[in-house]
Amino acid sequence: MEINELEAKHLTWIHSNKFTTPELFHKRFIYPKTYRQACSIMRDRYLGKGFLGITKAEATTFQDSMYFLTTKAIQILDKEEKILVKKTNYPVKINPYERQHDLEVQAIRIAFERNVQLGRLFWLSDFEMRAGITQGVKKAFLAGELDKEEWRSNWVNTQI
Repeated sequence: MEINELEAKHLTWIHSNKFTTPELFHKRFIYPKTYRQACSIMRDRYLGKGFLGITKAEATTFQDSMYFLTTKAIQILDKEEKILVKKTNYPVKINPYERQHDLEVQAIRIAFERNVQLGRLFWLSDFEMRAGITQGVKKAFLAGELDKEEWRSNWVNTQI
C-alpha cells in the first residue's frame, strides 16, 4: 500500500511523538479549519486505512482518544525511509505513566514549531530518545547519511 506525501508528513509527526490526540493533530495540521475536520481525517483517512490504532483514555469520548501508528504504517514509513525505528514488527504502546507528560510535550512542540521567530527547529522527542535515537543519529538520518541497518544492529552505539 502506498502513502502520499501529506499522509507521510502527518504519520511521521505522529510517530515522532509516539501518539497524538485529535485536538493536538488539529492544532498542528488543520488549524484554522474545524476540529471536526481533524477528527474526520484521523478517523476516515488514517484509522480507516489501518495506519492508526486508537486507544481510549479514562473517558469514552472521541476527543480523549489517542492515536498511534500501527505495525502496517510503521513498516510502510520505514520502507520509504520516513521514520527511524529499531523494529518494525510492533505498534507503539502508550505507557499510562508517561501519557500526560507526552501530551504536554506535544503541546510545547506545536507552540515552538508555530513560532516563526524561532526559525526552523530540529526536534528530538522524548519518545525518540527513549528509542535510542540521539540528535546526531536523527540528523544523519534526515540528511540521508545514516546506515539504518548498521544502526539497528548496534543498539548500544547510537552516537554519531
